[in-house]
Amino acid sequence: IDAGLVDADRFLLVTEQVVGVIKLEKTKDTLATIPATFEFEFNPQTNITSSDFGHSIWSKENISSNTGDKKLLIIGEEDGNITSWEWDNNLAVGEQFTIQDKMKLAYFTDGVVQIQLTDLDESGFTDLLVISHGETYWFYGQSLKNLFTAKSEDFSQHSYFVTNDSTTILVSLSNNSIATGIIDDNMFSLDGLQLYDVPFLIGVVIALLLMVLLYFHSEWYVVNTVGILVGAGVIVMLGVAFVPGLIIIFMILAAIYDAWAVYRSKHMLELADTMIGLQLPILLVAPQDKGYSFKEDASKMVDKSKLVDSETVTLDPNPPRKITNPTKTKSNKEALFMGLGDIIFPGMLVLSAVQWLESDNSFIIAIFTLVGSLLGYLALMTYVARGKAQAGLPLLNGGAIVGYFVGGLIFIGTGIFDLGISF
Repeated sequence: IDAGLVDADRFLLVTEQVVGVIKLEKTKDTLATIPATFEFEFNPQTNITSSDFGHSIWSKENISSNTGDKKLLIIGEEDGNITSWEWDNNLAVGEQFTIQDKMKLAYFTDGVVQIQLTDLDESGFTDLLVISHGETYWFYGQSLKNLFTAKSEDFSQHSYFVTNDSTTILVSLSNNSIATGIIDDNMFSLDGLQLYDVPFLIGVVIALLLMVLLYFHSEWYVVNTVGILVGAGVIVMLGVAFVPGLIIIFMILAAIYDAWAVYRSKHMLELADTMIGLQLPILLVAPQDKGYSFKEDASKMVDKSKLVDSETVTLDPNPPRKITNPTKTKSNKEALFMGLGDIIFPGMLVLSAVQWLESDNSFIIAIFTLVGSLLGYLALMTYVARGKAQAGLPLLNGGAIVGYFVGGLIFIGTGIFDLGISF
């Protein structure tokens, strides 16, 4: 696969079965054959397909400043595994090669055809070129960001970057053809914070307007608007970041805590009173009467949970008597309150199912999850209609989780129980 000098006294040999660094003897005491001395040896589980030895990706030195005493040995295997070792000639014999734990590209592809240390942008720091069956990847910088991916119709055996002035061309060689293509900056993956003029300005203006309205006119429709926008953003960010299995664990723990906080300690109701008093957009308000004002709502969740009005009418059970002046009940304008977390947790599972399930049926499973949460919401509203404060997460999260597993069993089978969590 590869062969060359590591330094003046050591020879690197890479075959399909072994990677070895052999010490080159300068003298010997006998004419008999002397067995080679391996100062470093690696035997992979599958065949090696490619290797390279050069300036380390994680070196803080510029390529032009490298004296040759520190380099990186990297190999690719036919099963897609990629392994690398840092080589430091200043260390003692036997300690010069150390595994590079920052190489996080193990099994990212089905098989490695070629692997090459390169510097496409001529920055003076090393990048990584990896060719698999039908695809070429350019991993940029110490974070190994997949900055560019090129697809080829035939299985590439070798790829090279050719630079001419400001133009960069990718040359891909296969058994039967040579394919070339110009690499344009617009093909690179976006990196860092991306600001587009019109959407950015619209977002800033709307955000400032909502902040002003929250401060000066925090009515229920303003609070709901901000709450929905905030909830949607949180659902997207967390839903795409965590696999469904991990989100389900979060949902179960949150549901247990919510039930305990509402039914046992009661501090969740006191917290809700505080949030209502501060009029923060971390809950949704559903007015039950016309003319309801969230700004003027001074009612307490703890009082509402008792469901006993301070002014009640006591009727005499004897039918002959007629009440001429019954005590009038006080007509309070009411509203239902739902914490933003009651929406965020089920929404996270819905979005995570679409993002992470490796199946053509991921969308329909997400719909099952959504329907399950809506059924949980129906059950929750049934209890709330009876006039008692309820913990929302046990029913909402429970319905979403049941819907997720029911849809998964129908369209994927028992594989839906694979949580996909790595430790």
